[in-house]
Amino acid sequence: MAFLSAYPAHTTMEQVLDVLFRRAICTLLDTWTSLFPGDFQTTRGMSALESVKRYLIVNSPYSDALIKVHELIMRLLSETSERAIKTKPGRCLTL
Repeated sequence: MAFLSAYPAHTTMEQVLDVLFRRAICTLLDTWTSLFPGDFQTTRGMSALESVKRYLIVNSPYSDALIKVHELIMRLLSETSERAIKTKPGRCLTL
């Protein structure tokens, strides 16, 4: 309660709401990707995850949520590549 009476001396209501919304969105995304990573394993899910990453880069560039989303994307891409390699026996990879 003390914050609500003191913030006007230091910032605007819009700035406070902006910070609250960013944190709320980051918390929601962090929880979702941590508890339900399988939701993003489809092509549609991966596309949504890329959109989330773009949003976080703009709105929360140094957040833990951005790091987790990036790591989840990398893990899902790696798993997808591994499955693709396993389903195509006899093929050689060239670099």
